[in-house]
Amino acid sequence: MRLPERPVHSMSRRFTAGPRSTFPSRRALTAFVVGSTLALGGCGLVLDWSGYEDGGSGEGGSGGSGGSSGVVTAASGGGNCEVACPEGEVCEAVEDGSFGCFEPVMATVVVTTYPGVANGAKLPVSGARVLFVAEGNHRALTLKASEEPGGLYRAQIPAERNATTGRPLKGFVHVVVEASEFLPYPSWIQPPSRANLLTTTQQGEIQFPEVTLQRPTEVRQGGMVSGNVAKSGAAGAIVVALLADGGASAGKPAVGMSIADAEGNYVLRDLPAENLLLKAYATGLTVDDLTVTAPPGDGIVLNFTESDAPTFRVNSFLVGAPNVAQVVALVPTSILQPAALVGPVPPGMQLIVTGDESFRFERVPQGEYAIVTYPFDDDDSAPVPGNGVPTVAVKDKNVNLAEGVGLASDWDLLFPTTSVDTLSKGSPMFPLYFEASAASCDAYLFGANGELLEKKAFSETDITSPMWTAEKLNVGQSYSYVIHQRNTDGHLFTMSELYKGQFRVVE
Repeated sequence: MRLPERPVHSMSRRFTAGPRSTFPSRRALTAFVVGSTLALGGCGLVLDWSGYEDGGSGEGGSGGSGGSSGVVTAASGGGNCEVACPEGEVCEAVEDGSFGCFEPVMATVVVTTYPGVANGAKLPVSGARVLFVAEGNHRALTLKASEEPGGLYRAQIPAERNATTGRPLKGFVHVVVEASEFLPYPSWIQPPSRANLLTTTQQGEIQFPEVTLQRPTEVRQGGMVSGNVAKSGAAGAIVVALLADGGASAGKPAVGMSIADAEGNYVLRDLPAENLLLKAYATGLTVDDLTVTAPPGDGIVLNFTESDAPTFRVNSFLVGAPNVAQVVALVPTSILQPAALVGPVPPGMQLIVTGDESFRFERVPQGEYAIVTYPFDDDDSAPVPGNGVPTVAVKDKNVNLAEGVGLASDWDLLFPTTSVDTLSKGSPMFPLYFEASAASCDAYLFGANGELLEKKAFSETDITSPMWTAEKLNVGQSYSYVIHQRNTDGHLFTMSELYKGQFRVVE
């Protein structure tokens, strides 16, 4: 889908604190996009809380990498200049510690959907809630993006600037898209659309790869709850809705999820007409849970309020990890896909460690979390699960996992090897390839909204050259699968890539 033409103007910089500088005129460049393979979001960024009130010292813990993410929070986009910036420019931080006036970085993304028929052209989606989030610390950088015709959404992204050129520094940003009758972010089928601020053109534009939303197998016409997470540092907080069930909702999958914007606003859509419990997650975030009685379709407003609940430390170390960087993250168990071992990371709950280093998460709010590990690799961020994902219940004291967190010894790229594979209508057959030492294999098939449609187990007697025939597939829908291989004691030691095991059924 072609983006509409935009006025061409060159980026500029005017210091309002520190010396003034003049930059030479620059030739206009064409925007281009980068690849969008992403797991939990490590992909080259380090933790940076420099612009937030909830952790200027770096709450991530002792295992993290140092440096700057190259992304400045929305809170630092104003109020730091001695004089107001000219109309059409914004005040942003410069890497040398000063502040300057710049033409803003404007991000655009096109949101589409499949029409539900086999070979129909994708259609634009209107009325979506689109945010841009810093990939390294998972903080929301923007409010809801403005909408233009053709499914185009646009928002200003705050960015730290190069001290010499005034250009944005490196920093990966990904897109959050939420819309009624579509799947909540993120889809298990396709990783979030992402871009590097270095791809910003001289005209201040950065175009993100198109986002194609998936409709769930069964569209739920439900209620809506919106409001605000009333505490500093709530930008990007994950808000989940659980079935209340008399208060015993711990451990159950969430029935709704939303990412809070740069001011802490959230929107939960398509909720069931049940009694619900709402929880919010972010490092240092202590707010009271909310209860909802059968939310109406036209929606109600509920704001979280700050509580005096304590936060705690979670520390451990990696076992058997190679001497390369690894991403370690805490994911609330209610939003973890247990078979695919992926899930969204709350702000501040991701670290980068090397080898068997110890790691520590600080100021973790009460809740139940899975500890998930990923290789720190810009080119390929497929998950590498350990021998069973450890979970930790943070209740009333610091947690020390003295046994450590294990990693898988290897992982395989199994068929298909392309990012998206289209298969014929019917029941496609997948050839399965195994390590010689494999004793058993489990194949998982996921629907468009991440629901587990099918699990097929292959025993030691039938893994020589098995064929897996997938069932329950519909034309026009997208699916993905994961292959687990286990050794003789049942431990998982290889796993296929979720995001390269995806396909769409066509006629």
